[in-house]
Amino acid sequence: MGPSALWAQLGRRRHRSGPGPGGRDPQAPLTDRGPRAPPGRRHGALPGWVAHDDRVTLLEHDDEWVRAEVDLPVVVSCAERLCEPCKVKEPEAWATVNENLVTVIGAAALGDGPWGADGSPTTVGPVRVLEVDRAGERLNGTGPEQVNRVLQVLDNRGAFDRTAVEATSEVARPEGAGDGGEVVVLGEPDRLSQTGELLGTAARLAAEIGGRAALAVDTVVDWEKLSSQGADKVLRHRGVTGAEDVAHLLTDRFADQPPWAVLAPSTAWGREAAARLAARLDAGLTGDAVGLEVRDGRLVALKPAFGGRLVAEVTCTSRIQMATV
Repeated sequence: MGPSALWAQLGRRRHRSGPGPGGRDPQAPLTDRGPRAPPGRRHGALPGWVAHDDRVTLLEHDDEWVRAEVDLPVVVSCAERLCEPCKVKEPEAWATVNENLVTVIGAAALGDGPWGADGSPTTVGPVRVLEVDRAGERLNGTGPEQVNRVLQVLDNRGAFDRTAVEATSEVARPEGAGDGGEVVVLGEPDRLSQTGELLGTAARLAAEIGGRAALAVDTVVDWEKLSSQGADKVLRHRGVTGAEDVAHLLTDRFADQPPWAVLAPSTAWGREAAARLAARLDAGLTGDAVGLEVRDGRLVALKPAFGGRLVAEVTCTSRIQMATV
């Protein structure tokens, strides 16, 4: 109902004045993410305000609203909770939508495909059951009281005790010629700690395949530290920091010299950069992986489900394998 109602609204009105979602004025200046996206490239969660004649869409990101101007055709995913009315389940309400404004198409209308599993560059394998240690406590009281209780539980479990963290051993170092392939980490600007953690993972994977760990980054603060974290090579893109620009810059390099795998952080920046790069390279991408393994020379990403109680093994069928972690 949400998407249907939204598209019906698009057919009825060209502008919507006044405050948008969350009281925001749609006409107010918003973050500019750069030049207009090429046809069919931009997509995101649509919160429900569109200036139809200008093809302007408001996207809700983790920490900001983004006004994206796109050329048609464009693929849009709609967040039902932001449509009015929200998550309507009454058939009587569905009947109020003018069916002439909604066109339903199937895969056959889109072309020969491939579609479904045949068209996906990833496959889902066995599922593992994990034992999750949870407090099993339901919070009551006011907001500040609940926050204080959460902090207390975390403190009791040693989450804030840095002395409890065991010293880590030296990161894995690959041996031999390194012709097993590169494991490239996309380094997000100003996220040095997370980049270091990903480099350690990349070094471990590279050691298992007889390859090398590489870092794609804008600025290098400490070359020796990068080496100690596992980097064997640095692909430096000085002055290029935007997720879209980084993906565009690395596309030709990776198409010409395909890495074995590309890892990115599971942040707003990392997800966007990885998704754009995967789309340009026709590469399989597993989002929000909680573990990475090597099996038979291929990358196995562990994808959580059901609140983390289950993880599924996801592999890529494409030459370049990608994951956000």
